[in-house]
Amino acid sequence: MGDTLAKFYESELIFKQLPEDQYTVALTISQQMANNCKDVLLKNAIGAVEDMKAGKLTPRWRQVAETVTVMAGTVGGWGDDYGRASGAHAIHDALTIFPETAPHLHGAKVAYGILVLLAIEDQEDDIKDLLPFYRALGLPTNLAEVDLGHTSEADIEKVAEAAADPSTQMHFVPTEKPVTAAVVREAIATVEQVSAKVAI
Repeated sequence: MGDTLAKFYESELIFKQLPEDQYTVALTISQQMANNCKDVLLKNAIGAVEDMKAGKLTPRWRQVAETVTVMAGTVGGWGDDYGRASGAHAIHDALTIFPETAPHLHGAKVAYGILVLLAIEDQEDDIKDLLPFYRALGLPTNLAEVDLGHTSEADIEKVAEAAADPSTQMHFVPTEKPVTAAVVREAIATVEQVSAKVAI
């Protein structure tokens, strides 16, 4: 679910900055599917997980399952360069440098990456809005929850440098300033601070 949620957050700015005369039917479909991914998950994911744990096959469980397995693929399928993975996946990839993060699923690390991406985009309110949802689903909201709670500043720098490397998907994020290691490092610190401030 974290990976599917990223379909919206990774493409949102890209679509917002796309000139109206460049929109095609395919891109309109891609953007709508990205919006749908977010809307379906925020509305139904918590209940769907409860249904799954209770062994109940319900319409909301089916809708969430189909959103993850069917709808998510249409974002990149129709959107191509505009609906591709970007900053959240770059954070995921950087986290995998550390073997401590190996037990955490791809989607969990991408979910954490969404928070860092939002911090890079100066969308602190969106981080605050997502935190209760993340906590209800057990998605990581800070470094400790990906088993990097006692990471040194030097190791955080390694994550930042890896995520900001020119070869990564981070540079698909259409920010006004380049996303450097310093920007990523500051974003990680912001997520730590916001996560700590927002009550569990």
